[in-house]
Amino acid sequence: MKKYKFFLTFFMHILKNYIFLQRKRNKYLIIINQIKVAELNMKKIIYFLSIASLFVSCGLSDKYEQQKIAWANLEPFVKKIPPIKDGYITVVIAGQDTIFQGTIPQTYLQPKNSSESIEYVPLAKDEATYGYSSEECSDMLVCFEDTRQGDQDYNDFVVRIYRKTTSNCWYDSFGFQRKAYYNRSSTWYFQPIATGAGTKLKFGLMINGEDHIISDNVHEDFFGVGVGTFVNVQKGEPILQTNNLQSMKKYSLSHDTTLNMDFWYGQYSVPTYISSQELYEFVPFLINEQGEKLYCALNVGMINSDYTQLQSVQGYPLGIATPVNTTFYYPFQQYSSFNYPYEKTDIIEAYSFYNDWIMGNRTSLGQVTDTTKCTKGPQLAPKEFMWQITNEINSEK
Repeated sequence: MKKYKFFLTFFMHILKNYIFLQRKRNKYLIIINQIKVAELNMKKIIYFLSIASLFVSCGLSDKYEQQKIAWANLEPFVKKIPPIKDGYITVVIAGQDTIFQGTIPQTYLQPKNSSESIEYVPLAKDEATYGYSSEECSDMLVCFEDTRQGDQDYNDFVVRIYRKTTSNCWYDSFGFQRKAYYNRSSTWYFQPIATGAGTKLKFGLMINGEDHIISDNVHEDFFGVGVGTFVNVQKGEPILQTNNLQSMKKYSLSHDTTLNMDFWYGQYSVPTYISSQELYEFVPFLINEQGEKLYCALNVGMINSDYTQLQSVQGYPLGIATPVNTTFYYPFQQYSSFNYPYEKTDIIEAYSFYNDWIMGNRTSLGQVTDTTKCTKGPQLAPKEFMWQITNEINSEK
């Protein structure tokens, strides 16, 4: 009996220890599982945080990475070199506009998608030996948003810019040591069209890499109204005509060069020198009250930035430029140009192909697809009339 009692006591002891160890094991397994679950949850949290941070960074600083804009497609002009014939003036006509005339192969700008013709006009004998000259003209409508958080109506500042560049070279008296005098001058003529900005805006041009402020206050300088006043952007309101000498302004730049030339060979080197002188390349820009600098999509290669000065947070250009073309001459001279949208009207509502254009899927913006969404604005002044402007905002030599 004692023997059985001993075995029973021994068995109960082992069973008790087994139960104790099982409880401990289960307890440790629960702890281990909790640690594994916590570790898995932490990995999920880190993953979602990384994804969220990626979207935030893309949405705020590099939105343009999500919508790649074909900047070259937005350029309104194509750079070209005219063919030159000895003893003739080359005349280049785009549509019905003379965009170049001269005796040297200097760069000119042809409006995209425009027809082009070239004519040759004989030079008089004295003109052929005296010197060289050229004249280039380009005409465009520039439309801005006034903030990177814009509404894409492109009417916060609308201005027509007509640029005329002349180059002249002439010789001094005959002799073994002759000199050639070269002058190039560019004048930008500005016709204000509209403003839908509620704050003060500065307007300027970056010309060959340098900033030139044209206006410290576009409302006052161009429209004669107070800051925040809307002009020519609201449906049903009368149009303020700006095709007069009081509204329009101009800005000029020029430089002179003297070339020492050999009597025998200099006359051949002068045209080579002149043709190597590029046009004054320029980019229009605004500066808003927050200090943001907002560039138009023109000569984008000149802009040294991360594209935040060219593109809104929604992924659209901050400014666009389109050519102005003559459709009829006097007595019924008319122009065709971009019809900017009404205030608070997204451009896509008026131009359904806009996205295709900025993405490079179309070569042009195309025609208005809903005329009820945009305005024609004031009449555009004849180019010959703009040359009479005397109100020169600033002039640099």
